[in-house]
Amino acid sequence: MAGARVMVYGYESALQDSASFANLGDLANSLRLGLRRVLGSGRPKCLILIGHSLGGLLIKEALVRMADSYSDLALMKQVFGAVFFGVPNDGMEIESLIPMVNDQPNRFLLESLSAINSQVLGLQARSFATFLNRTAFEIFCFYEVKKSRTAAQVSSNPPLETQTCKVTVR
Repeated sequence: MAGARVMVYGYESALQDSASFANLGDLANSLRLGLRRVLGSGRPKCLILIGHSLGGLLIKEALVRMADSYSDLALMKQVFGAVFFGVPNDGMEIESLIPMVNDQPNRFLLESLSAINSQVLGLQARSFATFLNRTAFEIFCFYEVKKSRTAAQVSSNPPLETQTCKVTVR
């Protein structure tokens, strides 16, 4: 499309060796601030957001928070929709990922994404459904329909000199 701009938003998403203690809300607020800067600078834009996995959850949370904020309502009119790829809306199997985080600060974030009784995702699902009912926002979701492999830790005792951990896909 002529005149289209593509921007990438990055956030701390590493499982291993992470010192991040940010939760879903913290990450979504950071995205919200970024969206406010982009949408509030210069002439109005037409924004379509694209999110994969955790990124899709961040987009949903940021949009809900923006829609609930009176100061962001004018900016929200510039957001036309979203495309989601493999977003774990109903949670994800985290058992094979827990050994990668052990007791790091990011374990809480990982556990909040569990498919088993995730209060965070349940609340987000209800809030996002309300958001969709109040807006003309369009979303397109793409997801797998067959069970796929996930990452697993295969070596937790590397030589002291390297201090790396190998990860393989099962």
